[in-house]
Amino acid sequence: MDSRRRVLLLNPPGKDLYIRDYFCSKTTKSNYLFHPIDLLVLSGVFAERHDTAVLDAIAERLDAESALARVITARPDAIVSLVGAVSWEEDRAFLAAARAATGAEIHVIGDVAHDGGEAMMESESWVSGCFQSFANGDALALVEGATGTCSTRRCAAADASAARREANNTARTASRCRATTYSQRKDIPSPSRAAARSPPS
Repeated sequence: MDSRRRVLLLNPPGKDLYIRDYFCSKTTKSNYLFHPIDLLVLSGVFAERHDTAVLDAIAERLDAESALARVITARPDAIVSLVGAVSWEEDRAFLAAARAATGAEIHVIGDVAHDGGEAMMESESWVSGCFQSFANGDALALVEGATGTCSTRRCAAADASAARREANNTARTASRCRATTYSQRKDIPSPSRAAARSPPS
């Protein structure tokens, strides 16, 4: 049985030029954008095992309607999306619409979920999971259906002593968020050039 899934890595659209990568969201006043390092690394992680595409709606200057049409055309089974505190109201509206239009699971990464991610997920029914590292297997595990582990600072602190007892190699189970230690995955794949091509328009 083929276990490959269609995964869309997404930088959602916005009314401003938002930079959401590396857990630090902001707007840019200049006419430049950083490559979202989170999605670059994740493209390598997912492309090894799944059919992976990337849509950077900010870089392509897509409005919400055009971006949603592209998401629908990509027919994803799962969407892994950047989110940011600076753009949260727009992000949550767009991703809720994407969930409704595609039925895809939506997993998020970003500063807005970094502290209190579980509480956010309780109030946002469209969120399937969140994670706090793009340099290990957390996102892959969530998309492949692993039981989530807590990724919020509050829960991570509560689990610190247990993690030390287990040689700092595990995170404890709680809800749909996930975080593990970097030592659990040091073989970070190279970014996928194929995935970096835009989904069909």
